[in-house]
Parts: sequence; C-alpha cells; structure tokens
Amino acid sequence: MNSVAAATLALCVLAATCPPGLQAQAKTLETLFHQGTEALGAGNLDQAAQDFSAAAKMNPSFAEASFNLGLIRM
Repeated sequence: MNSVAAATLALCVLAATCPPGLQAQAKTLETLFHQGTEALGAGNLDQAAQDFSAAAKMNPSFAEASFNLGLIRM
C-alpha cells in the first residue's frame, strides 16, 4: 500500500469513528490532501503546496502532508 492510500485509509477510519465536529475537520483535511495529491500529479506545484501546507497546519502530526510539501520545496 502506498503512502497516499494509507493516509486516505487512515482519514476514512478517523472520520468514521470521531464525533461530528471532528468528522467535519477530518473531511476537510482529507479534501485538502486529496486536492494536493491531484494538483501534484498534474504538475501544479503551487496549488499542491498550498493544499499540503493547509493540511499540515490543520493537523501538524499528519506526516504525509508535510512530507509531500517537503518534496515540492526541494
């Protein structure tokens, strides 16, 4: 399983098991990460960086977002 699939799975589990207020945050985090992944795949590095940065600020322990942001900035 690649890191994107693992992160998506983790977010889905989190969204299914947390209170409604946190479900909305998990959904937003998942959306930002997905949008960043799509932008990265399309070569839109500026948009990908914005999305991964927003996801990392929302949840600083979400390593995949920080890792992908680091890849873009290299």
